[in-house]
Amino acid sequence: MNDTDNLIEVRDLAVEFVTGDNRQRVVENINFDIRRGETLALVGESGSGKSVTAHSILRLLPYPIAQHPSGTICYKGEDLLSMNEKKLRGIRGNRIAMVFQEPMTSLNPLHSIEKQINEVLALHKGLSGKAATARTLELLDLVGIPEPRKRLKAYPHELSGGQRQRVMIAMALANEPELLIADEPTTALDVTVQLKILELLKDLQARLGMSLLLISHDLNLVRRIANRVCVMQRGMIVEQASCEDLFTAPQHSYTQELLGAEPSGDPVDNPPGEPILEVDDLRVWFPIKKGLMRRTVDYVKAVDGINFSLPQGQTLGIVGESGSGKSTLGLAILRLLGSQGAIRFQGQAVDGLSQKEVRPLRRQMQVVFQDPFGSLSPRMSVGQIIGEGLDIHNMGSAAEQEQAVIDALKEVDLDPESRHRYPHEFSGGQRQRIAIARALVLKPALILLDEPTSALDRTVQRQVIELLRSLQAKYNLTYLFISHDLAVVRAISHHLMVVKQGQVVEQGPAEAIFAAPQHIYTQQLLEAAFLAPAKAD
Repeated sequence: MNDTDNLIEVRDLAVEFVTGDNRQRVVENINFDIRRGETLALVGESGSGKSVTAHSILRLLPYPIAQHPSGTICYKGEDLLSMNEKKLRGIRGNRIAMVFQEPMTSLNPLHSIEKQINEVLALHKGLSGKAATARTLELLDLVGIPEPRKRLKAYPHELSGGQRQRVMIAMALANEPELLIADEPTTALDVTVQLKILELLKDLQARLGMSLLLISHDLNLVRRIANRVCVMQRGMIVEQASCEDLFTAPQHSYTQELLGAEPSGDPVDNPPGEPILEVDDLRVWFPIKKGLMRRTVDYVKAVDGINFSLPQGQTLGIVGESGSGKSTLGLAILRLLGSQGAIRFQGQAVDGLSQKEVRPLRRQMQVVFQDPFGSLSPRMSVGQIIGEGLDIHNMGSAAEQEQAVIDALKEVDLDPESRHRYPHEFSGGQRQRIAIARALVLKPALILLDEPTSALDRTVQRQVIELLRSLQAKYNLTYLFISHDLAVVRAISHHLMVVKQGQVVEQGPAEAIFAAPQHIYTQQLLEAAFLAPAKAD
């Protein structure tokens, strides 16, 4: 392989963020090539410098706060870092395009899909009117948007997450770039949608002959699509190899740690007790009202006739795609949402109780939410956050409450002194431990875990799952574990419930369903989640 095969050559790249006298070097001594027609993946955990490195190629960092103390990024022999702005604009979005992580924030909510793609075509190709619309239809068809003509006037909020990401890819491909930079293009999507986007990118790359730089922390995805991989840790590349070599014989200890970070092991070996939670024909229907009189014309059946029984000391994993009704089901069980049907907790019917009557039971039914930063008040110290429930339920004196907070922090492997600090001072994994401590301090019988690991890196996910298993074994806790991440569910669940469009399509012992799924939807979820390695060319 000679240098003429290289589309991009990065040499000795460094990035610093400068505020006043403070200089923080976030990327250092980065060297790699992107060859014509190949896929190079940058992998690593949050904060490793992947996105900063990729954004440097198009100079999309917040300059002049961001600076490059050293390095060159050559595209066809010209250094992009020293190129004048006018010339760079001719390359940016034209010869080198980018797809960002979150399509909802990348697309303009005020403009139609047609207007947003037409804008790109007008800027770089000078197309307008019917010619622009014809090209937009071609692009939407290329990325697999069904009935593209009907979607032209649609706004981003009217499309699903997967469709929005396809629109982003269509915009990036509008000028047939030589390099597409995809920054975590599937992170916010369900596993089945991730698989479709992945297959789309592979197909487009083959048809258009472009290079692809993929930034991801999802090693399943990388293994399926990449030719070569660069592993980043703390702003440096610690290993660089072909995809096959990296996955079969990783050399660096950090690479080995990443590859071994998939949540594994078996659920806790707790003997099942008496049913702690029984749900019979549970329904949550949201009325659709139309006309001047706002008459109900139909219902959105978010949860539609769900039944299950959960023994004490066991975990029920509830899986399904976004919009399947998983979280709605959890909120209904906790009586945080109105519902019809029977709910029995510890033998007591709770579906007919008023909120005042339910309140004493809340101590026994706790919840850990998906986003630990959003669910922890930034104005309260960690001690106040964890101790709030003790205060509400009048559990002990002030001294006893403080001791309970200290004990809860120890249980989740956090320094008790951290109770004087605030949520923003902690990492994502530490914040989720604080959320678990807040639930644990009340000594509940049941904890609802709603996507508790989805915002975390794989290595941190594994630590949180191991913590949850150890707490379950120690206190015989019962978990309702809601997730779309089947690897995580497999590591903790005794029972599995697969939900689609508000209905259960399959349920039973988790081990049996993972070994031999019966329903085609479950089979599709498993196929998308546990991706096989790509076949060698």
